Amino acid sequence: MRSIVIRSSIVLIVLLLVLAAASGYTVRERRAAILTRFGEPVAVQSEPGLYFKLPYPLEDSAEVDLRARTSENRISESLTAGGTSVILETFVVWQVDPQRILDFYVRNGPGEGAEENLDKLVRSARNSVIGGMKFDEILDACATKETESSLSGKIEKEVRRLAGEDYAIEILMVGVSRVALPEENVRAVFDQMRAERGELIATYIGEGRRQAQEIRSQADLERQRILADATLEAGRIQAQTESEQARIYSEAHGKDPEFYTYLRELRTIEAIVGEHTTMIFRDTSPPFSVLNAVKDTDDTSGD
Repeated sequence: MRSIVIRSSIVLIVLLLVLAAASGYTVRERRAAILTRFGEPVAVQSEPGLYFKLPYPLEDSAEVDLRARTSENRISESLTAGGTSVILETFVVWQVDPQRILDFYVRNGPGEGAEENLDKLVRSARNSVIGGMKFDEILDACATKETESSLSGKIEKEVRRLAGEDYAIEILMVGVSRVALPEENVRAVFDQMRAERGELIATYIGEGRRQAQEIRSQADLERQRILADATLEAGRIQAQTESEQARIYSEAHGKDPEFYTYLRELRTIEAIVGEHTTMIFRDTSPPFSVLNAVKDTDDTSGD
């Protein structure tokens, strides 16, 4: 009898332990637990600790990881606006929206559903962004340091909006690991880039020549204007000089006409005769008649 009581007690203790194990669940740090009743989510526990529920299959719990995670996206080809096929490798850093844990569970499930959904979103955003850009624009977007203008920034903007609205996922970062071309497209892309660069160079050269011609035309007009102003000013100065000269001559002639005539004849002879000039002339004809006056003066001085 006593052995039966002991056995019954042991069985009861085991049943209680099994029931306690089936009725209890724990929530770890940076995790959350979704409580389901007959398979339908009814509550969320996000604070670490021990919690109790009804035994399975009445109620069950599922764990949701709230930590930031990184997902590598599947490699695929996308077409640019110019029809070039581009291979793009991307990754996403994400976490569950802490304010919408229940929505996350409903829309993604507790397993790898979130990564599958994110991969679809990234591929869609990647195709949309690359489809609106040329290959050289993609290279420029990869090289820029401005987040919003970068290729990863453009893709992240699309993914962030859809991931939050549709899947309760908070996007922390979208990155581009590598941009490459299929081997058969490399030569065609380089030829296209050379042609585009050639057109750009021709445009710059044409614009430079046009601007140079404009500068030369403006310089010629300015030169002609300056020369015209200088000629006008020179004429004005010359007229003033001649007028002043005439005035001075007039005053000199008025004061001593004979001396004025004498000086004029001497200056005329000076202008005609050089250092090695030989001339035959009548000394009675002006302006050489002045030489007789000089000779008479010398004779008088000799006497």
